[in-house]
Amino acid sequence: MLNFKTTSRFDKDLKKLIKQGKPIEKLQSAMNLLI
Repeated sequence: MLNFKTTSRFDKDLKKLIKQGKPIEKLQSAMNLLI
């Protein structure tokens, strides 16, 4: 289980990726690596 700091940091990174227009597949694979 991810702690709060890691989760909130990842959330910020995720928002950056979305702003940059990264493909959903890459986000999906990044999520899978964390789980």
